[in-house]
Amino acid sequence: LCLRLHRKGFATWFVPAASAVHVWGGSSAAVDHLALRRFYASRAAFLAKHYGRGAAFIFRASLGVGGVLRIAAASALLCLRRDADLARTRARYAALLRGE
Repeated sequence: LCLRLHRKGFATWFVPAASAVHVWGGSSAAVDHLALRRFYASRAAFLAKHYGRGAAFIFRASLGVGGVLRIAAASALLCLRRDADLARTRARYAALLRGE
């Protein structure tokens, strides 16, 4: 929204006294990996629309590399210690990479 308004000639103001609270995934806590997937898809669409398909491709590629590294790190840590939260994290990133 700020980018659209800026491009139309409106000014963006910073108001230090203003505050907002955003609860990430507050309405989709049961399927948080889906919320994360939608967030990244939305970000890629924004980049493609405003900066071209190349920027969106680089963004998606960096997400893929980051996901692979997170899965590798979680797998290595699981070899050292059994942790249910770590196993769930690894499974979530694997699901994101598979497109689920």
